[in-house]
Amino acid sequence: MADIKTYFKQPKGWRKDKKYLEAVKTLPCAVCGTPFTDPPHHRIGDGIVKGMGQKAPDFESMPLCRTHHTAVHDNPHNFDQVQYIKDARKILVNKGLIEDVYPEPK
Repeated sequence: MADIKTYFKQPKGWRKDKKYLEAVKTLPCAVCGTPFTDPPHHRIGDGIVKGMGQKAPDFESMPLCRTHHTAVHDNPHNFDQVQYIKDARKILVNKGLIEDVYPEPK
C-alpha cells in the first residue's frame, strides 16, 4: 500500500484506474442505497487535491446517486466521504472486483 503523498508525486496518468471506476459503478449509492446510475464521485473539499482542473485519483471515488452527488458538491463537509470510500472498497474487495492495494483514505 503506497503512501498518499508519494502517490500524488506520480505522473497524472498513474492516478487513473478504469477497473476501479467500473467496479464502483456496480455499487448502490453510499448514502441512500439507491441503485447506482451516476458517474463515480471523486472525493472533494478536504484539501487532498488543490488547484484548478485537479481531481482526486480514481481510487478516491465512491458511488453516489445524482441527488447525493449534487448534495456532496454543494456541501462536502456534511458527508463522510472517507468512510464512503472505505465502505465501497471493503465491498469491492470482498466481491473480488478489486485488490486491496490502494492507500488508505485519511
